[in-house]
Amino acid sequence: MNQKSKKFQTRMLTCIVLVVFCLIVIAIFAYSYISRYESKKLDIKSRYTFSIDVDSNVTGYSNEDMTELAKAWLNKYVNQYRQRFVSYSMSVKKYGIDSVTMLDSDNNTVLLSFWVVPQDTESDYFSSWDGIMDNGVLKCEWVVSFYLDDNFNDTGTLYVTSVLSSEDYGLKQYYANLGIDSGGDTEVTTNSNKDQLANYVVRDNSLYITYDGGEKYVTVPASYSYLLYEDNSTTSLKEGSYMITTEKTAFVYGGKTANSTKVPVTVIYSDDKGETWKLGGIVNEHGGNESSVVELKNGDLMLNMRNYNRKESKSRSYVISKDGGETVSQMSYLPELIEPICQGSTLNYMKKGKISNNILFSNPASTDKREKMTIKLSENNGETWFYAYQVYSGPSAYSDLTNLGNGNIGLLYEYGINNPYEKIGFIIIPFEQLKKQNK
Repeated sequence: MNQKSKKFQTRMLTCIVLVVFCLIVIAIFAYSYISRYESKKLDIKSRYTFSIDVDSNVTGYSNEDMTELAKAWLNKYVNQYRQRFVSYSMSVKKYGIDSVTMLDSDNNTVLLSFWVVPQDTESDYFSSWDGIMDNGVLKCEWVVSFYLDDNFNDTGTLYVTSVLSSEDYGLKQYYANLGIDSGGDTEVTTNSNKDQLANYVVRDNSLYITYDGGEKYVTVPASYSYLLYEDNSTTSLKEGSYMITTEKTAFVYGGKTANSTKVPVTVIYSDDKGETWKLGGIVNEHGGNESSVVELKNGDLMLNMRNYNRKESKSRSYVISKDGGETVSQMSYLPELIEPICQGSTLNYMKKGKISNNILFSNPASTDKREKMTIKLSENNGETWFYAYQVYSGPSAYSDLTNLGNGNIGLLYEYGINNPYEKIGFIIIPFEQLKKQNK
């Protein structure tokens, strides 16, 4: 073979290698583009809102049936993260169920113990799964309560009503309360313990608080009916209407109460774990109720109230206490927080347990209808509210904000198509996402 032929072959080989390399690069970029495109199309639902269709034997189900339904729910939920084109940081490589245990048959509450192997064991995404990472295996325990909606044609839909970690549900309390040795780390609790863990319980027409998980209870010296929702249909206090810590415990009540009695908006508080109680500030101006209290960066307390004084303002009313609730300012209004006379939720967005200047507020953002569920954000302790994030544009009513502790905000809210009370939804929103919409 002459020199010219060798050079030609070398050139041809080089060209072929370059072409193959280019094709590989193009294929990689094309796959990457398609993956990102398809990934955006995936509708991965939160465990708080994830539901499944049940196609047979949904009537007259037993506890055994419910545990099987719970297992099916978990399988389908995790399989969302095993789909093709799921982003690497969210992808699950392996998965298994350790056990499914019925905790509360009356409320269809089930303990799901399972494990997953994430593709990316360093991903922050799975920090919200409330699990423990052990040698690349994420071990989880979720306490899930379900509601089975029967379609009366041998089909139905299994909805989630709540999801708690085993710690939040209080698993270690149950066996101890029953005098049973659990023999391990996993224990079971009853619904009453959830109230205990929330540091209060209502029983015998009285309100009690505890600071030790139920070992000892202290009676709150306030009329029970004043502390309830208006319709007197629940034994739960309105979220945000109380503060229970070892340093200070306070309850806000008054306005138009459950029994339609008009009571001034009042603060009752204790600085010594309920040993003694003091009557704090009283808002003598009538026209407000369903108050929520939030601590500001400077230590002041803001009482944010539903407003009946429509001639004065069609927005929320509020007072400020500069002495921990002993006295309050004159009632004023927050014109940026419009309302149709409805409950609202107020929350200080805390990072690492520290009070900030960021105050969140949720309610139906309308002056005349319960609609347009919206979260508003103030970055200056409630003086102005620049950001407004609309969660749902249709009929909506009561809501409750919570810090999830991982940079996300949770919102539980009532909503519907024809009226605001058809469904209850839960949405998780990254805090920074709230700043992407302004008024």
